[in-house]
Amino acid sequence: MDALRQRIIARCGTANSALHPLNDPATVVASGRIGQSGLGSQRSIPLFHDFCPIIGRMCGRYYIEIDYKELKDILEAVKRRAREYPAETQMSLKMDGEIFPSNVVPVQTGVDSYEAMKWGFTAYDGKLLINARSETALEKPTFRASMLERRCLIPASGYYEWQTSGNSKTKYRFFLPGQPLYLAGCYRQEKDSPLPSFVILTRRPPANIASIHDRMPVIIPPLFTAQWLKDDMAVMEYALQDLSYEPA
Repeated sequence: MDALRQRIIARCGTANSALHPLNDPATVVASGRIGQSGLGSQRSIPLFHDFCPIIGRMCGRYYIEIDYKELKDILEAVKRRAREYPAETQMSLKMDGEIFPSNVVPVQTGVDSYEAMKWGFTAYDGKLLINARSETALEKPTFRASMLERRCLIPASGYYEWQTSGNSKTKYRFFLPGQPLYLAGCYRQEKDSPLPSFVILTRRPPANIASIHDRMPVIIPPLFTAQWLKDDMAVMEYALQDLSYEPA
């Protein structure tokens, strides 16, 4: 695995270099007060982030629209698996619409394996960690074991970011026309939690997206999803970047 890590560093530059094209400070986490409007229609149960602080500003929202066969198949697989879960977990499982940190959502853990998981690791201080920087995740004790042993994919139709201009913010949605996105993540089982928890990996975006936000999710191309799930983190270097976007 050290050799694999060296391959990634060799491709992008020294891990701690200021010239590293993807370099960023170490830890990862996202979105403070999430959802200033419309939350009432989003909740059927209280959300974890109502009482657990979330810090930073990165990839903090995505959405699922059941408009692609691939997503329909994944959601059906999770529904079948959900019959094994307690009734409370089944009720909290969110299968479409706008996804918030702490939501319980479908996650892919193997070529044909799907689970319901909660979005966000609980940090030692009680804060919710929802992102991991792909550039440094292997170096962080919080994420290292999950990156090495428990990688996953989060199926989505797209994700949201906000462009700030003065005192105003514009919400944008990012997507690929005609196909779902597979967001790279890693997961773990936390003590006293009925479900595993996951984080979404982020990276520096290309220039056109950086004009809106300085981070984006790591999006694994369909051709490389099996490699990502099984044994090859180096496929992150092929992450999709050429996305469509528009005001949401």
